[in-house]
Amino acid sequence: RPWRVRSKRLNPLGGASFMDSFFFSWCRPLLDRGAEHPLQEDDVWELAPEDSTRVNAELFVRSWKEHRPSVWMAMLRAYLWPFCACGCMTVTCALLDFVGPWSVGKVIEFAQDPSVPSGVCMVY
Repeated sequence: RPWRVRSKRLNPLGGASFMDSFFFSWCRPLLDRGAEHPLQEDDVWELAPEDSTRVNAELFVRSWKEHRPSVWMAMLRAYLWPFCACGCMTVTCALLDFVGPWSVGKVIEFAQDPSVPSGVCMVY
């Protein structure tokens, strides 16, 4: 079957710690390999079992049997928590994008106003 991944490498995400997952350190070997030469099919590891079409199809079919008239309800039941987790991380990252500029603004404000007590700098 030409569409099957021939690599026998295990997906490193399955054994990655929380910090490795958070900072995407688990995919560093693949990125390094891709920087050396264009990636080929044999360079990529196998798909994680929980991400396979078989597992996801079974999950959806079970949910579909419970909520047959509505595809949306079946999808929500099957995939609600992964989408919620991804949404929460996206919102958190978007909010944290404002922390850096805000902090720099406060430091500049402090540097421009010599009357501000020096202890205030420690807060920022």
